[in-house]
Parts: sequence; structure tokens; C-alpha cells
Amino acid sequence: MPDDVMDRILGNVGMEEVFSLRKVCRRLRKQLDRVVPDIRLTQLHLSICQEQVELGYDSDRVTYLKLGPNCMIWQDTAQENGTSMRKKKSRKILVDEDYFHMFLEDLQLILKHQKATLDVLNVVVSEELTDKVAPILGRILKQNPHPLAVNTLLLDIDTEADVLQMLPHVNEDVIKVLELTNPRTDIQEFPLYTGELRKLAVWKKLEELRTRNIAVMGKPYLLGHFQRANVVVDQIRDDDVRYLKNVLIKSPYFQYFHLKYLQFDGADQLFSNLFFTGVPPSFETINDVPHYLYRMPDTTQFLSITHHMEEMTISFGKIDASVIQKIRESRNKL
Repeated sequence: MPDDVMDRILGNVGMEEVFSLRKVCRRLRKQLDRVVPDIRLTQLHLSICQEQVELGYDSDRVTYLKLGPNCMIWQDTAQENGTSMRKKKSRKILVDEDYFHMFLEDLQLILKHQKATLDVLNVVVSEELTDKVAPILGRILKQNPHPLAVNTLLLDIDTEADVLQMLPHVNEDVIKVLELTNPRTDIQEFPLYTGELRKLAVWKKLEELRTRNIAVMGKPYLLGHFQRANVVVDQIRDDDVRYLKNVLIKSPYFQYFHLKYLQFDGADQLFSNLFFTGVPPSFETINDVPHYLYRMPDTTQFLSITHHMEEMTISFGKIDASVIQKIRESRNKL
């Protein structure tokens, strides 16, 4: 069949068919590279292990397996059957093809032709591969014709350098949430330095930062520009708490901060120091938890600070004044 006829035929196939046809032969893959499929995914999940990779998109999944010198590909596709959904499974063995190379080709195709903003991109990497995978994914993102448009980015990483491989190639005007996880089991609360990350425009525009098994190094007040944070910090001091209080109390965007610390010198003196430094807070017990409250200027809300020494956490939040008033009225009736 002439190439121009084949190109016209292939131009009318959907993304699932493109993925299936790419597994037929090299010649067909080259022709498909000229096709521009209409890809509008909402979620993309990558799970990368030794000799196996899973690529999940929305409700479908493609698994790439190393089979000696060959590549075996499982494709699970959800298909509507009347009022219900059923899974269609297919298997293909590609002779003398590398499983990881095949995965990267498909990933490049998705990112290149994705027409909509991804709600979530989740990259899960086995602990022995994090330092190898980050540069490869970074190159793919860098080569993409446009910055990656994603709302929530979840990354398994080892170091700041890993994050720097990928984050600069994300659309800074779209991303809202960054969650960083250290997959290593031999080190708890892996240290993450952010000196270079803080220089990135995309870091400055993030709304929310979350970390798992990672301790953010440096002064906690450097996180003060986020709207929401749920992170582990290496250490915290009472002057860090006062600084964050002074920043967050004036922020029109702040929503909540939850900080778990590994070290807090003078933690038992924190609130006595707050009372004797600047405007003292008011105090209220809510759900058996002591809250230290500061009125936020030009609002009807209080900035709330709570400290759990046993759990080694300190939290900042907002509580409407009407809630405090109802609690006090209820207590006065007793």
C-alpha cells in the first residue's frame, strides 16, 4: 500500500489503536510517527522497575516486560459494553526490541500530542533506579515541543538534582501541587536541599508542597510562599515559628501548613516565648487540642498554631471568628 494512502488511513485512528499498531513492526511505527493522534488524557501513571515498566493512562494500562533479548507488551484497555465496562487484554512479543526503549517511545508520543492539561502525573521508581531514570525523563520533557501542562506532579526522587532534571520543563502557569517521595528503604527522611530549586519560577509559583520520607533542609520560613504545605523539615526553632507566623498572618492566599520536624531545640518553651514576643495570642481548646490564635488583619479569621510534641509536629491553619465565638458561647452555657 502506498505511504500516502496508509498515512490517510492512520490519520483516522484513535490513541488506543495507535498504541496497538505501533507494536506490529518497525515500518508501521515510522509511519505512525507522522500521525498526530488527538490525545486528551487526564491522568498518567508511570511505574518503573528493573525489567518491567507500567504506563497507566486514565483507565487503561500498558506493561512493558523484558523477555530475554525481546520485549513483551501487555495492553489492558477498558471498553464500554452497554451499561458496563469490561477489560480487553492483548499481548504482543517484539523480537529484538528493548522494553525500556519501547516504553520511552510511547511516552514521548503521549507527551508530544497531549492536547489537554493532565490532572495528575505520577512517577513511581524503584529505589535502585531513581538516579538513572530522572535524567532520562528530564531529557524527554526537555525535548517536548511545549512545557508539560499538569496540575499535580508526584515524583519519586533521591536528590535535588533529580527534581531539577524535570521540574524546569513543567508549565509554571499550570502546576499547582508538587509531591516528592523518597523510595529508598535504607534511609528514613532522606535530606532534600532546595537552594537551586528556590531559584526556579515554577517553584515560586507552586501552591502546595508535600513530602514523604524526605526532610526539607534549611530554614522552614523559606516555605512561606506556599499556600499549603505538608512536609518534614530537618529542624525548627522558635524564631522560625514566629517568622512563619508573621508571614502567614498577612498572606491572603495561605490555607494551611503542617510541619513534622526531626529536631526542635527549646520546643517546650515555644508558646511561653510567643506570649512574650510581640502581640500575645489568645488561647482556645478545640477538640481537645490547644490552639494559639492571632487575629488576621482585615479578615474575619484567626491564624491558628498548634503543637504536638509527642508527634513532633507543628501546624498553622485558619479558623473563622464565628467558629471561635460559637465555641466560647457553648462553653459559657455550661
